[in-house]
Amino acid sequence: MRVLMVTQVGVRSSDAGLLLAQALQRLGCTVQIIPMGEDLPLWISLGTSRVRGRDPIFRASFGRYLFQQAAQMEADLVFLYGSNWCVSPGTIRRLRRKLNAKVILWELNYRLWRGYQAESVPIYDHLFSLDSYLVPVLRAAGARHVHHLPACADPEEHYPATLTAAEMARYAAEICFIGRADPERIAMLGQLTHRDLQVYGVGWRQVGEDLARRVSEEPVYGLKKTKIYAASKISINVHRPHMIHGENFRVFEVAACGGVSFSAYKPDLVACFEPEQEVVIFESAQELRRKVDHYLDRPDELAQISRAGRARVLAEHTYDHRARTILECV
Repeated sequence: MRVLMVTQVGVRSSDAGLLLAQALQRLGCTVQIIPMGEDLPLWISLGTSRVRGRDPIFRASFGRYLFQQAAQMEADLVFLYGSNWCVSPGTIRRLRRKLNAKVILWELNYRLWRGYQAESVPIYDHLFSLDSYLVPVLRAAGARHVHHLPACADPEEHYPATLTAAEMARYAAEICFIGRADPERIAMLGQLTHRDLQVYGVGWRQVGEDLARRVSEEPVYGLKKTKIYAASKISINVHRPHMIHGENFRVFEVAACGGVSFSAYKPDLVACFEPEQEVVIFESAQELRRKVDHYLDRPDELAQISRAGRARVLAEHTYDHRARTILECV
């Protein structure tokens, strides 16, 4: 199968699209990537605003380019990964009608209800949602075929890395958190400053002094993220407000790296992992603090959860598993 994938590939974006492309290739697909926002021909951006998805001129130009690339490749499948940032319904219809290509979306960001995005919902051949909450909503909105597709990890990128002494001195911690600041995350992590806590991300400058001393305002991607997860006994996961039932990629990546996720409860999380056996669940800042202290004082129990969580990811939750599900559906 010839797959043309539209995805973000910039340094500050996740490399999940690239990892999924590699998984599709391992399953025998020919994959070409159109990077969203990077390395596009200059003529696409001429006369457009900086907010590209909202600019009809950019969407029209990008649509022409996407159609040209799909026609040249003779694509069987056009795969929008992450969200539909700028592909108009007319482009989707043209791809399906003129090239007989299937068009699918794996939606991660709840970017479904802006004008052209909402109009596209009934047109996709298949729509995959990271959050199971959206499945009945999208069916009610007229989507043809809707599937819940959870997050995953790549064992070649997410693994129990061996760190040098210098890397251990830099990254090792009892507890880590990687992500942007928001009020709920600040409240949760503020309960853990009595332990060896390290926080990475942006937007943490306005927090209290005790938490601020544990923050490194630096980007974390790729191998650095793997090393931090591998060097930390516990990784905290507090979701952004847009997640309702869904789970993010962090939990799967941490488990693959041999760490243990302490995560706020989500229905999709407990559908993928056994609570207190493969992942630790909390529902309040006080419960988080209590469980962190419990498991850090019982390293054997923590190690058992680490082994079980990694085994579950390798058995059921890799990019190869997700790519195989997508191909079986389409």
